[in-house]
Amino acid sequence: MKTHSLEAKIYSKKLVKLSFDDYQLSLERIFAIIKILKINSPKNVKTIFKFYLKYLNREINKVYARLEYAGDLHNNEFNLIKKTIENELGHSVNIKKSLNISLIAGIRIIFSDNIWEQSIASNLQQL
Repeated sequence: MKTHSLEAKIYSKKLVKLSFDDYQLSLERIFAIIKILKINSPKNVKTIFKFYLKYLNREINKVYARLEYAGDLHNNEFNLIKKTIENELGHSVNIKKSLNISLIAGIRIIFSDNIWEQSIASNLQQL
């Protein structure tokens, strides 16, 4: 049983690599992978799909970031933040901006397995 699980993990990681084109998630490639798995359904296809989704989510978090902010966020500030994240990760990143007034003032950046926050709300929580 463990051998099948290990094989599914290895196979799933290879499928995840095929799902990206130059750090950009490709829906066309994902649909092709799903279609091929349906047609050539291996014995452990459910396990493969489970690991594929797990590893795909992990990789998506590496190329997509969420930037929450309170107050005004000017384009030059956003561009500086984006450049800093890209330098940290070593590749381009797609960033989704969203207003979050609960931060009171400041920003929260969520990327990969990291959360970085500098806000009045987080400072108040530390008191």
